[in-house]
Amino acid sequence: MDYSTQYTYLKKAFSSGEPRNDLGNEEILKFEFNSDSYPILPGVDHYHCVHHSLDIDIDNTFFNDIGSIEEPIHVLDIKVEENRKFEYFILKPKDGKKIKNITFLVHGFNEKNWDKYLPWGQAICERTHNAIIFFPIAFHMQRAPLQWSDKRKMFELSEKRKAKYPEIIHSTLSNAAISMRLHYMPQRFIWSGLQTYYDFIQFLEQCKSGKHEMIDPDFKFNIFAYSIG
Repeated sequence: MDYSTQYTYLKKAFSSGEPRNDLGNEEILKFEFNSDSYPILPGVDHYHCVHHSLDIDIDNTFFNDIGSIEEPIHVLDIKVEENRKFEYFILKPKDGKKIKNITFLVHGFNEKNWDKYLPWGQAICERTHNAIIFFPIAFHMQRAPLQWSDKRKMFELSEKRKAKYPEIIHSTLSNAAISMRLHYMPQRFIWSGLQTYYDFIQFLEQCKSGKHEMIDPDFKFNIFAYSIG
């Protein structure tokens, strides 16, 4: 099977919505994840640190109205439901055994779907016999609202943004939502990375404690990261 045919085949299986897809020598499995770390995200005026028994009041005066043209884009981070509860995928050898070796495939900045990563994941799976976990960064992939990927809405947003801020150049629909959100609050870049970091730790701890039906508690893991990943 050539690359293009294999890509189309993987893409179709990956987007089927089925909890399990047979790929011949491999299979794709879908699981749900609930992020315990989302309360660290901006969006409330009061936080409580359990570890330090400390209450923290946030001064939001450093936030401003730059980039707040569209309310759906300007949604409070802590209220983005897709970022709190989402699906991740495992591509593994179809051997009927629990997973003992994992490679996390971590994507690039502002990615909207896993399509181009699927052949990468399958190649790594075939050559290393590792299970590949497609785990999304906060506010990326399936952790972002669908409207942030709506081409018509994002084109309109990009045009509004260029009209309001004439000094902005090379504004495109591809980056309109994330550019607007970082324009308004650059600290989001750090917060989303921190949430992702804690999500990885949560996932690993759940697996080590035997809470994952497909993963052996004594597993080993590697990370294959691309770009911002």
